[in-house]
Amino acid sequence: MNLEEKSLLQIIASYLNKEEVVLPRTLSLEKLYALSEKHSIAALVFRAIETSEGTGAADEKDAGALKAFAGAYMGAVYFASVLSYHVECFCDAMEEAHIPFAIVKGYEIRELYPEPEIRTMGDVDVLIGPQDRMAVHQCMLDMGYTRSELGGNVWAYHKDKISFEIHVKLASGNYWNHVDYEGYFEQFFSRLKISEGTCRRYLNREDHFIFLCFHLAKHLSSSGAGIRMLIDIALYVKTYQNTMDWNYVWAEMKKIKLDAFLKFILSVCGQWFQFSVEAQHEPINEKEAQYFADYVFSGGLFGFEREDSIRRLRKGITGKNEGHRGLIRIRALVKLAFPDKKHMYCFLPQLEQKPYLLPAAWVIRWKMGLKHKQRVKDSLAGFSHNVDEAGAQYKMLKKIGL
Repeated sequence: MNLEEKSLLQIIASYLNKEEVVLPRTLSLEKLYALSEKHSIAALVFRAIETSEGTGAADEKDAGALKAFAGAYMGAVYFASVLSYHVECFCDAMEEAHIPFAIVKGYEIRELYPEPEIRTMGDVDVLIGPQDRMAVHQCMLDMGYTRSELGGNVWAYHKDKISFEIHVKLASGNYWNHVDYEGYFEQFFSRLKISEGTCRRYLNREDHFIFLCFHLAKHLSSSGAGIRMLIDIALYVKTYQNTMDWNYVWAEMKKIKLDAFLKFILSVCGQWFQFSVEAQHEPINEKEAQYFADYVFSGGLFGFEREDSIRRLRKGITGKNEGHRGLIRIRALVKLAFPDKKHMYCFLPQLEQKPYLLPAAWVIRWKMGLKHKQRVKDSLAGFSHNVDEAGAQYKMLKKIGL
């Protein structure tokens, strides 16, 4: 990790632990701002450093960066107020239509932050029962939202800069470890806690944590996950570790083969954000931790700052072909051109009932590729030189249980 990355972790740790933040004299606020923006935590960092020693420097670049930090914070506060209004309107619409629903992930987790407004998010995630899909769809249209082109298990709606993702499943597709995560999380809707007298439902504390860990694992094993998701986990543990049923958590995580991953993540969060984790975890391997840190920092919020070809190439690696670059490239290209059925549901939802339509779904996807040629070029650009990096990421992810 470079100076800015180390300082960023220290700043976050000090802020979350309500300790004084002292910035290194050689730290560039301009670089710190760029890194914070990359991980969508500039508002949090501003609140941590605005009164800290070292922010009063006369350097013109640092003064400009501090102004940018302040702008990010004010923008986050404003957007949070607008988003809260839209969420209230959504909740009112669900109540009027008598539709049970649960809000999950970011909008719920933000209450764990010292200031909820600094937990930025791109959309609001909502879980509903499959039988209510069309009723919710009509409610969203009536409120002036437009649904995005793709379907599948998640329907996205947009109005101005506000987005809702309406899920009928918390997991969808093929994942790692040969575990049916889709089937496992399907049962969660029936286990939702009822808020008496309302249609709003809640995941219980342990189930929400298990889902957050799965969601982090899903992003890490795909394109990537940034610092913000790890802060979410850290704050959840910091807030609830003494009231969660850890025996239940560990039993469930073992059942879905994520117990090794959780041990690693708890160790990383404890080290990075400097709080004691009383739950079960293991000493961290420094070399693995360093590579993991590089992986997290380099990818940005969702890993999109890295070349997309690395993620694509990883899909071409198996335990048997790790040393064969040509085979890796060929297998990755085949998977890129001909994704499996579950991946293609969003392009052609009818696939779920009519699997024989898979070739038609591929054609639809290829046509979309022709409309977005640059994305396809980006995916293919590094196939010739990124095999080694893809292999290193593959090994790291395997070691941490993914």
